[in-house]
Order: sequence, then structure tokens, then C-alpha cells
Amino acid sequence: VLTKISGHPHSLVHDAEWEAYLSTLPEPVTEQEESEEGVRMPSKARLHELFNEVDTDRNGTLDRKEWPALLIKLGLVTKGEQHTMDILYDYLDTDGSEGIDWDEFQAGIETAYNAMA
Repeated sequence: VLTKISGHPHSLVHDAEWEAYLSTLPEPVTEQEESEEGVRMPSKARLHELFNEVDTDRNGTLDRKEWPALLIKLGLVTKGEQHTMDILYDYLDTDGSEGIDWDEFQAGIETAYNAMA
């Protein structure tokens, strides 16, 4: 990420460069529905729409580059929580394919929202 922001792998990133990079990331989603447990969860249709939106290569799976955008759009993590994003990715990639497909995501996200109840 530092190389992408500053152009140099071992240089410091200035505040303005970091803010410019953060401004390119998506904003959280606000359209949600009440789940049985009272935790606000996007509708399945909205989840599927967001999944497809961040699947930029249109292969039906989210890779590690596409994954953060979905979590941020859902408001589950902030832009600086890469470790959390990695843990969630590994947890949801149940077949170990290094890609999260819709079925893996749907099952995992429902479990996550139920756990937050």
C-alpha cells in the first residue's frame, strides 16, 4: 500500500498522501433492514448488489484486493483495519480457494450478524 501511495516502498507517507488515498475508498452503506435479533443487516438483495459491485473482475468471487471495499461499504470495518479484514477473509473462504464466492459470503455474513445480536 505504501508503494501505491508514495511510489516508494520504504518511504514515509505524508498526511496529504494518506488522506488522498483514503478518499478513494468507498463509503459505508446505509440502506439496512432489521434482522430477527435486532441487529441492522442489509437485505439479501442489497448484499448481492454490493457483492457484484465490488467484484470488479466479474469472476463471481472476491479476491483480497476486492474484499476490503465490501467490508467498508457494509460499515463492518474502517479503512485502517487490514488485520480484521484478513481474518474475516480467511474465515469466509471456507474452501481455501483464495476467493470468496456469493454462497460463502452469504453464509458467513449471516453468521456474523447473528453473532452481533
